[in-house]
Amino acid sequence: MNRVVTKSNEISLVATQHGEHPEVLLLHAGGERRHVWRPVQERLARSGINSIAYDQRGHGDSEGSIADGIEACQRRFKSAPPRRLKRDPPRV
Repeated sequence: MNRVVTKSNEISLVATQHGEHPEVLLLHAGGERRHVWRPVQERLARSGINSIAYDQRGHGDSEGSIADGIEACQRRFKSAPPRRLKRDPPRV
């Protein structure tokens, strides 16, 4: 798993990414951080599914305010070409 930093309006968002082209975006609840998804990311990886888990703004290692929302996450995924799984997703 790799640590990824995305800049949005001079604010750094920190994520843990598994695989080059993530197929699943994992967002934590308020007051949490991306590390709550680690067991899920490991299980997805064993099934061959790439994922990315962000610390939302104002949480964990990300900068900014909680009120800033997840616009940077949305822009990152809008810029990536859509991909369809060629198999049924495993039950996790």
